[in-house]
Amino acid sequence: EVGKQPDFDVNKAENLYQEGLKAFKRGALIKASTLFEEVVHLYPENYKAWGNLGNCYALLGDTQQAIRSYKKALALEPGYEFAKRNLSMVKKCSKDELMARGVLGALTAILHDADEKKRGMELDVWKEIDEQRKDY
Repeated sequence: EVGKQPDFDVNKAENLYQEGLKAFKRGALIKASTLFEEVVHLYPENYKAWGNLGNCYALLGDTQQAIRSYKKALALEPGYEFAKRNLSMVKKCSKDELMARGVLGALTAILHDADEKKRGMELDVWKEIDEQRKDY
């Protein structure tokens, strides 16, 4: 079929998408955005990757790229509530507020991950943050 990418590209895109979700959940926003960029390069019809890329950009303070990504997701899937809701939020929030949400989300993810690993042990928050910084 003309214009259809090979299956291996779709499989690679799905693997990268899953890695991007994991990175996002860990608070590694730059890594997640890079992975989602690769996904949309390989499989530009993946509206969910566009939506998650929008979230990365929003939380990194790049509102223009966030808006562009959400609009692309909605062009592909007009009923995609995730993108509609987040596009609306990005338009209402200041860049500083979005970045503060990103920092808070990253810290929460780091601390949750550390807590999962070291439940019941004394936790050195700053050490945990330093260990996670390599993913940014």
